[in-house]
Amino acid sequence: MSIDQVLALTTTVIANFETLDVCRFGSFSYAAGSQIDVRRREETDLFLQAVMPPALGFLAETSLQIVNGLFALFMERNNIAWVARTRPALAFLTMFLGRTAALKQGEMGAYGDSQELYQANELYGHLFNSLRGSLASVFPPLPEMGQPVSPVEDLHAWQFLATLAVGASVEQQHTLVAEVREKVLEKVQLAKSGHLPAELAAALTANVNFAVDTGRGMALADSSMDVSERSSAALSACGVGLGAMRGVPTVAGPMAT
Repeated sequence: MSIDQVLALTTTVIANFETLDVCRFGSFSYAAGSQIDVRRREETDLFLQAVMPPALGFLAETSLQIVNGLFALFMERNNIAWVARTRPALAFLTMFLGRTAALKQGEMGAYGDSQELYQANELYGHLFNSLRGSLASVFPPLPEMGQPVSPVEDLHAWQFLATLAVGASVEQQHTLVAEVREKVLEKVQLAKSGHLPAELAAALTANVNFAVDTGRGMALADSSMDVSERSSAALSACGVGLGAMRGVPTVAGPMAT
């Protein structure tokens, strides 16, 4: 597709996102393990694999002015607290935040105190306030006993929260920590429970470490979690180099699907 076609596709998806089946029926409020749940997961996976890559690839290379315009459209046309319970919405929001952070960091001199930079900061504040009080809902619920655990679905939430933390003020970081701390402990306890295969447990732990290490020193862990021990075990098992992920997350590549 041409750049104009990709822009048209991205704009159409963003403007109508709340009405798409992957949003209306793809939130984490479904009943896990049912046939409907399986079909919705498959539809969401297909959307992430077929529709999202051109849109995310375009956003990863476009200007701050266009990112701001599409971000504002997404905020205006959708109920953010609701759509953020879907993996495609988290992928969009992560890309908006990540591309903005990358442009601000790499081209600060080009923007200075420009209108584009002011609008980017306003959009971040609007997003954070829209999610305040419901940040923990970006995580899928724990599966019922006997149902499979999906670290991939968790990863979309961790990627988003890590990118959100990068631009957060001290007050916003405190809010973020307070709202998701229980989820962090829940995931770590599940990984340590012995009820999961070793590979799944390591993947869950690596997801936690990704957010903790990437989110600009975000204090998501407490003393009972032993972050350094978890990091060592997870990195050894998964071969993930989190040291390279500190600061602004690398969002230009393909998102997890």
